[in-house]
Amino acid sequence: LGTAAAAEASATGLTGWYAPGVNIHRTPYSGRNYEYYSEDPLLSGKMAANVVLGAKNHGLYCYIKHFTMAEEGPNPRNVDTWTSEQAFREIYLKPFELAVKEGKGNAIMSGFNNIASTWCGSCYAQNVTILREEWGFRGTMVTDWSSGDDNMYPERGIRAGNDIWLNPNTTNGRPINISDATTLYCAKQAAKNVIYTFCDTYNTYKHYDASNDVVKVNIGTTQVVHGTNWWRPTALAIEITFALGAAALLGFAWTPLIIKAFSKNKVD
Repeated sequence: LGTAAAAEASATGLTGWYAPGVNIHRTPYSGRNYEYYSEDPLLSGKMAANVVLGAKNHGLYCYIKHFTMAEEGPNPRNVDTWTSEQAFREIYLKPFELAVKEGKGNAIMSGFNNIASTWCGSCYAQNVTILREEWGFRGTMVTDWSSGDDNMYPERGIRAGNDIWLNPNTTNGRPINISDATTLYCAKQAAKNVIYTFCDTYNTYKHYDASNDVVKVNIGTTQVVHGTNWWRPTALAIEITFALGAAALLGFAWTPLIIKAFSKNKVD
């Protein structure tokens, strides 16, 4: 699956993928279960590790998501999740740990939710102490969608290992203070992490022996988007035809009314 995703990305000029989702099927009613693998952390982690590794080997880095405990609902904003450290490590962190260590993941996505009462993108214990120091993760952490109406403040995030913000409409009302030495240092480190993700992925792809693939995909030769693009004028022609047809239909529908209105004015 990772190799196939990389082939599609190569054909369409993409290098990053907001996937795979490795949160737990904690309940059958969770809104994002269709993205996640299972209720078992070991199974989820093993599957994710192989997807991430297959994609990375062919030049596509994966933002493993949503780090972490973001199981509740479709988008768990303003949700405080409380748990024991044992459950945290053995259930909710384990799929991410396997994807990072075995899948050699170099990108990850934080969630909307709070770990206890701290937004997970600004949770230093998770993002730095565990992810970067214990697991040896090097690379980029991106937020989930940042709409500017939540607590995803940039200064809070970059001080705790969150590097970039996903599609922000604003700077969340609190742009970073570059006159603060600590904040500026963290911003520079964030830039370094982003660059590392690009370089590490390219280096892996450049030195990977594709003969090791179980599924053979011709990466780099499936450049359908850069070919004749016959479908673009075809789609445009179909749209124009439908637009003209709709205009003609409206014309036929309104013509009698218009004629009647003009005729009435002449009589008057």
